[in-house]
Amino acid sequence: MESLELCNNTRQTDTLKSVLSLSGGKTSSFMAVHYPVDYRVFALVQIEEPKTIPSDKGFLRAIEKKIKKPFVGTPEDIKTLRVVLDLEQLIGEPITWLTGPTFDELIIARSALPNKAMRFCTTEMKMYPIFKWWYKTIGEVCKMGVGYRLDEQERCDVFNEKIKYRAAQNTFGHKRYKWKEVKWRKGWFPLVEEGITRPAINNFWEDKSLDFPLSSNCQICFWKSPEELSQNWQENPIIMEWAARK
Repeated sequence: MESLELCNNTRQTDTLKSVLSLSGGKTSSFMAVHYPVDYRVFALVQIEEPKTIPSDKGFLRAIEKKIKKPFVGTPEDIKTLRVVLDLEQLIGEPITWLTGPTFDELIIARSALPNKAMRFCTTEMKMYPIFKWWYKTIGEVCKMGVGYRLDEQERCDVFNEKIKYRAAQNTFGHKRYKWKEVKWRKGWFPLVEEGITRPAINNFWEDKSLDFPLSSNCQICFWKSPEELSQNWQENPIIMEWAARK
């Protein structure tokens, strides 16, 4: 694995702790290389499908060491997990892995499948694990870097700096919770600020050794195009068959 010298072109101008949320895709990995931060986190989504567990025992041990529990499967391309492990070696800085309830547990608890009207999958399996880690590790407003490029800068407008969380459960009724809302992060979008687009990122990774999947994040995501989902059926049929059964 080749080494890279970190770029210091984004010096911290405030006292907020900085966090980079990684997806294992090219854009957030590009940020990990070029923008030094205090913490880097990767939230791993799991499904209870043992056929998605890697046969490479060393690779499996590395994943379980990171998540500190048995690995039961994932709806993400397994290449994504290897990218995150290799990225840590590439930048020479630690990446914290987090994981929440499995997709299967979440579907049972909600008695529903996530969809465009109820996107609770991202909240429960990505945001809440990161929030819980933040609460224990930082506990005050942080500056969170997210991989939004100039060619998708409209996403910055809907970035939510607050989160609602279950603060307590009532002693009466069923699934009744007391909710609180807290501002826990400030959005930081250096790729938008510096005018960086997809072609520039693709060019950067062209001669590097990280083997990125064709489709990052959950292979089954309802935000993916029909063409992308069809491609994922070819690349990861076990994951797509799991989703079809659900």
